Amino acid sequence: MEADLQQGGVYALLEYSVNFADVQQTHWAANTIRVLAAKHLVNGVSESEYQPNRMMTRAEFVQLAAAALNLKDKGELSFNDVTVGAWYEDALSKMVKAGLVSGRSADRFEPNAMISRQELVIILMRAYKLQNGTEPSTGGVSFNDEASIAPWARESVQAASALGLVNGRSGGRFAPNDSATRAETAQFILNYLK
Repeated sequence: MEADLQQGGVYALLEYSVNFADVQQTHWAANTIRVLAAKHLVNGVSESEYQPNRMMTRAEFVQLAAAALNLKDKGELSFNDVTVGAWYEDALSKMVKAGLVSGRSADRFEPNAMISRQELVIILMRAYKLQNGTEPSTGGVSFNDEASIAPWARESVQAASALGLVNGRSGGRFAPNDSATRAETAQFILNYLK
């Protein structure tokens, strides 16, 4: 075990294990969800359910990403669809301050909209560049639906693929405009943390 300790003292090592009834051990993301739940990075929709195949909202993703990236500094929010005191407000302000996320327009974040796979990759690659100073050169996997990846996301998808952060779906497709599931998002975040 490794820990980043800021001060001396007495520490204890505890094991925290969460098993969701709707994530069987045979589910492809079972271990990923278990690892991230143990790190307190993902939560279920209840104490017993994770809903791995449900699509992830933009608010859920900023909450997960801000915690995974350990962001500290907060920024000002100017979105008129984000209520003061919203459960994701703190995480969103940190993501905005870091320059990792923006609204779908200047004044709308659309927190309850589903996040697309290409939007998610853009945010991960911004985080990668913030933490590493540069993005890797492209050269990842070629996807059969590459033409459907938005021009503003194509380079980031290729770079994320080259790093092993993202995988395609069946048939060699990336499915850039599809919403990301909660299981896929957990896997992308765990890949990023590794």
